[in-house]
Amino acid sequence: MRRLLLIPVDIAARLQRDLLLLILVLLCIGLSVLDPAAIASYPHLVDWPTIAALAGLLLLTTGLEESGFLQHLAFHLITRMHSARHLALLLVVVSAMLASVPTNDIALFVVVPLTLGLHGMAALPTDRLVIFEALAVNAGSLLTPMGNPQNLFLWHRSGVSFATFVGEMLPLAAILLGTLLLLTRLAFPARRIDTHEDISPPPLARRLLYTSLPLYPVFLLLLELRQPWLGLAAVLTVFVFAFRNVLRQIDGVCCSSSS
Repeated sequence: MRRLLLIPVDIAARLQRDLLLLILVLLCIGLSVLDPAAIASYPHLVDWPTIAALAGLLLLTTGLEESGFLQHLAFHLITRMHSARHLALLLVVVSAMLASVPTNDIALFVVVPLTLGLHGMAALPTDRLVIFEALAVNAGSLLTPMGNPQNLFLWHRSGVSFATFVGEMLPLAAILLGTLLLLTRLAFPARRIDTHEDISPPPLARRLLYTSLPLYPVFLLLLELRQPWLGLAAVLTVFVFAFRNVLRQIDGVCCSSSS
């Protein structure tokens, strides 16, 4: 009985958190009432292959994030830096590289919490680091089709191969990232940073990692062959039967992301 009473409270909390979505839904309903004939055309306005590709990528990136692999790798890289400038350059490069694979939002979900966590380990210009990381993920995400939803949509619409798309975007990505690295070098001092000796890396869920990581190239190959639904079905089947708890974490990722 108590559980049933908590359901309306949970729904109200979700609606408050997703206020913008609620406003858009109400606006859509209002416009649909004014023009009910247009409702039949709504499904045709959605690019469903892009939705399938995004869903598969979100599943895979959530699996990698929940495994602790990205955090584990970034943690070891960051703790080996000897100056604030080197740390900032590393974070910018890592942010850009991550954004070119699991989308720019997911890259920020990994790098920003690590940066905030490092603030308690050493005196760092955290706010400035986060700003440069946000710029880096936007520079890195434009390189590949899966870097952001806009690229994924354009890739599906254009019909070009993965390699052709990357080749077309490479000059612009190189210019933006090169400029950002130069600004990073100027914006952060070369002073030494010291971290505590008792720092330990986060735990690693190896079974989840060894399943999610190999699925990435398989899924990307199916996207290249214009089979996003088959790719989504394959990834979803693996997670439903082997890692159902990961599926519960996707809602949290979706609610926190911003394009």
